[in-house]
Amino acid sequence: MSTTTDTDKDGIKSYFTFENLPLTITIALIAMSWFSVLSVIIFG
Repeated sequence: MSTTTDTDKDGIKSYFTFENLPLTITIALIAMSWFSVLSVIIFG
Protein backbone atom coordinates (compact mmCIF):
# COMPACT_ATOMS: atom_id res chain seq x y z
CA MET A 1 0.00 0.00 0.00
CA SER A 2 1.50 3.30 -1.04
CA THR A 3 0.90 6.57 0.78
CA THR A 4 -0.67 8.23 -2.28
CA THR A 5 -3.68 5.88 -2.25
CA ASP A 6 -4.25 6.61 1.44
CA THR A 7 -4.21 10.39 0.89
CA ASP A 8 -6.51 10.06 -2.12
CA LYS A 9 -8.91 7.92 -0.09
CA ASP A 10 -8.95 10.52 2.70
CA GLY A 11 -9.48 13.31 0.19
CA ILE A 12 -12.45 11.54 -1.38
CA LYS A 13 -13.85 10.59 2.04
CA SER A 14 -13.64 14.24 3.18
CA TYR A 15 -16.26 15.14 0.57
CA PHE A 16 -18.79 12.71 2.08
CA THR A 17 -18.89 14.16 5.59
CA PHE A 18 -21.92 15.64 7.31
CA GLU A 19 -20.53 19.15 6.78
CA ASN A 20 -20.53 18.66 2.99
CA LEU A 21 -23.80 16.69 2.86
CA PRO A 22 -25.77 19.34 0.89
CA LEU A 23 -22.93 19.62 -1.62
CA THR A 24 -22.82 15.83 -1.99
CA ILE A 25 -26.60 15.65 -2.50
CA THR A 26 -26.45 18.46 -5.06
CA ILE A 27 -23.68 16.76 -7.03
CA ALA A 28 -25.56 13.45 -6.89
CA LEU A 29 -28.76 15.05 -8.19
CA ILE A 30 -26.91 16.80 -11.01
CA ALA A 31 -25.15 13.56 -11.94
CA MET A 32 -28.43 11.59 -11.95
CA SER A 33 -30.12 14.22 -14.10
CA TRP A 34 -27.26 14.12 -16.59
CA PHE A 35 -27.40 10.32 -16.69
CA SER A 36 -31.14 10.39 -17.34
CA VAL A 37 -30.78 13.00 -20.12
CA LEU A 38 -27.95 11.10 -21.76
CA SER A 39 -29.81 7.79 -21.51
CA VAL A 40 -32.84 9.35 -23.23
CA ILE A 41 -30.62 10.78 -25.98
CA ILE A 42 -28.68 7.52 -26.48
CA PHE A 43 -31.45 4.93 -26.02
CA GLY A 44 -34.44 7.06 -27.01
